[in-house]
Amino acid sequence: MPVSLKAAAKKYLGKATNLILSQSKLQEKNSPQVKINQRMLFNFYRYSLSQGYRMPDVSIESILGHPRNQERQKLFDPIRDWKYIHV
Repeated sequence: MPVSLKAAAKKYLGKATNLILSQSKLQEKNSPQVKINQRMLFNFYRYSLSQGYRMPDVSIESILGHPRNQERQKLFDPIRDWKYIHV
């Protein structure tokens, strides 16, 4: 069965494009600057802990009482009476 030049070119260009995109995503994720920034943030966090600074405690009631959370809970009203499988 003869393969057309257009189909073969499309196939190989698609593979090359996917390879280039995956490499660029990996490079962005693991670039030296990103690693440096993550290390600096980690060092800042450890320094803050050693100086006695702690993040303020946040209660669950304050999170659940936030207006945005209450708006999002309204989205589940139409499916609230559905039966769910509990695993």
